[in-house]
Amino acid sequence: MWSSISDKVKSFLFTELYPAKVELTVLIFVLTSLAFGIVFNNRSVKLSMPKPTHRTSVILADTDSLTAGPKPDVKIKSNLSVNINTATQAELEALPGIGPKIAERIIAYRERRGGFRSIDELLNVKGIGPKKFERIKPFIKL
Repeated sequence: MWSSISDKVKSFLFTELYPAKVELTVLIFVLTSLAFGIVFNNRSVKLSMPKPTHRTSVILADTDSLTAGPKPDVKIKSNLSVNINTATQAELEALPGIGPKIAERIIAYRERRGGFRSIDELLNVKGIGPKKFERIKPFIKL
């Protein structure tokens, strides 16, 4: 009688309980490995990244204030009036949006044509489009 009970217990342990125990052990091992991997991976990332020494901030500027203006040593006065038929390169560069290259082109155009007959002729100079022309129009004369 005891031997048959012992055989039944052995049979139960090896056929039903043991495989479940092995699966449970493997599952615990996999989950533990995964947990350690996550913890140590995050720790190594945190260790490799430098800590900020001070607080930084970003200031966003208004896009209107970022447009290119005249050179710092040349100031545009509200009463500035430049005669495009007699102006020097420096005087032309004082106009908003006019740099050395465009000033040279204005002078070359003026010399080829014998002077400007109309302010609107500036639109024929390479580099001066309608927008730039409208910006400099209040400051130019013949």
